[in-house]
Order: sequence, then structure tokens, then C-alpha cells
Amino acid sequence: MNNYKLALWLQEAGNNVLLICPANSRIESEAKASGLTVQQIHTHFKHTDVKAALQLKKMLKSHQSKALIIGYSKDIHFSILAKLLPGYRFKTIYLQQMLVGVNKRDFIHTFIYNNLDKWVTPLNFLKQMVLERTRIKSDKVVVIPLSIELDRFLHVPETKEAIRADLNIPQDAYLIGIIGRIDPGKGQHLLIEALRILKEKGIEAHALLVGENTYSSYSDYLPNLLRNIKDYGLEKQVHLKGFIKEVERMYKALDVYAMASCAETFGMVTIEAMATGIPVIGAKAGGTADIIKENITGLFFENENPKQLADKIVELKNNPALAKKLAEAAQTYAIENNSHKVMCKRIISLI
Repeated sequence: MNNYKLALWLQEAGNNVLLICPANSRIESEAKASGLTVQQIHTHFKHTDVKAALQLKKMLKSHQSKALIIGYSKDIHFSILAKLLPGYRFKTIYLQQMLVGVNKRDFIHTFIYNNLDKWVTPLNFLKQMVLERTRIKSDKVVVIPLSIELDRFLHVPETKEAIRADLNIPQDAYLIGIIGRIDPGKGQHLLIEALRILKEKGIEAHALLVGENTYSSYSDYLPNLLRNIKDYGLEKQVHLKGFIKEVERMYKALDVYAMASCAETFGMVTIEAMATGIPVIGAKAGGTADIIKENITGLFFENENPKQLADKIVELKNNPALAKKLAEAAQTYAIENNSHKVMCKRIISLI
């Protein structure tokens, strides 16, 4: 969906945008509803789908596209094949949103990646990882942070009190939130364990979990989560709200955001929380470790360590001045680095 948002922002900035995506996908329905020009494509083979490459080249020629922005790593191969086939010429830009999990320094990946015109990565640590795990030329790799529509989060019209009343959450609750799909990788279980630890110490805190269940191999994750909530006697302190589109309202209701993901590439929710003006406690892992500056724009806890998470919650709960200082600095950081208008200007300049 980040690709869809970028396409929409580029069009709103006055550019002629074509979105190419799988048929009957969520991105297709969202794009059509937003008035974007959409064409469908279906690939069959990872490396040598000549038919899809020819189809892609034809689409780009008919649209007179100057550049193809590739938002999914598996699409790089047939996109480069389309670029190398005779005929219409265009630039290729890969917009990285996932870790380079393993070394890709073999001949095929080296050939493919060095036929990209640019590789855009959102964080410096990811750029270093790309250079270590591939043989792409360093001058092709550019850092452009992922971004959000800042105004949505800076200017939420409702008060915290009104939103909490709507969610049926006590006004005096010290509320920590996680927004994202219910999934072990997002770390909801760590926040539940932290609340258990706090309860055993006589410290009451509440959790707001916003997101739909992940329907995958983790089918037992939500039932286990619910069972733990019941076993720990936290039914009145944990508020599960499912998928909510207006997430900016959810951030506004919080006192603290817990970025508990064990291996988040970037973590848009971290930026959204920072832009809203609430302090963030983040697992020192993945992109979170590169976004948060410890004791300046947020606090860290050791990855997969609910006791440390509990300790950091208590630290902020007992020190409102620190929480306010972190929140203000975090909001300033988001404003300066993560405006979607700035991101669009950087992408257009790159093209």
C-alpha cells in the first residue's frame, strides 16, 4: 500500500502516473477508487517471464512513461528484462521496503541489480546492508526516507478524551498502543507480558491493540494472545479494536507507543506515532534502531525483552517531563524528515 500512496501523491503533485498491479488486488481497488490510471499485469516466472516483460514494455510505451518505480523485489527481474528488450527505453528505480535477508552477490543478481538506474532505500543502515549483501555499484544506492501525510497526524480534530470515550477506554488509564496486524512479528505478546509484569508489581497500565488478525501460518497467535489476557486477568486493561482506517485517532488516544516488532524494515507506525506527538518505546532492532535516537526522540528496550519494556513504560509513566521532551523532539524529527511532499520532490528529482 506504500506503493499506492506514492503513486497517488505523485499524481497529486501534478505528474502523469500509471499504476501497474495484479488484477483483483486491494491496491487495484484502492487505486481505481482514488482516480489513478491502473493497468493489470500477471507474472508467471521470476527471472524469464518474457511475455510479462513485453506486456510491461508495451504499457510503458503507450503511457510514455519516463521511469518505472518498482516496489516489490520479486518484480525487479522481469522489469529489467523489459528494460533490456529492444524498443522503448525507460529508467528503472527500485523502492526498497524489505530487508536484504541473504547475500545476493552471485552473477545473476549482480547483473540484474546493476541494470537498475537507482536503488532507493529508506535508511542508512539499509543502504549499508545493500552494499554488503549485493554487488550493486554504490553510486546507484540513494537514501530517501519513507513518508506520511503529516497533516493527518499533526492535526487530529478530536480530543484525547473524546476518542477514549468513543473507544470505551477509561480517561485516567495509562495507555500503551500497538497498531498493526495481529502477528508475532509485531510483538503484541510482548506488550501483554509487560502488562503482566507491571500488574505483579501493583502498577496498572492499559494496552490498545488495533489491527486485523493475520491469516497465515500463525493461526494460533490470536487465540494464544486472548488466552494469556484472560489468564493474567487483563481483560479490562487490554482493548482490542480490530482494523480501523482512521489510525490517527488511535494514536491520539495513547500515552505511549510501543514499537515491539522484532525485525521491522522501516516501521511507518513509528513515524506516525512520532508525528502525532507521543513518546515511542522501540525494540532495538531493524529500522527502529535507525529511526529513534535514544533519550532524544524515544527510548529503547532489548529486543524480545518484556521486562525491559515494562521498565521503560514505568520510566515514562513516572516522568511526564521526559515523556513530553521525547514526544516534542520526535514530532520535530518526523516533520523534518518524513513529509510525503518532500519525498515526492526527492523522487521526482531523482527521475
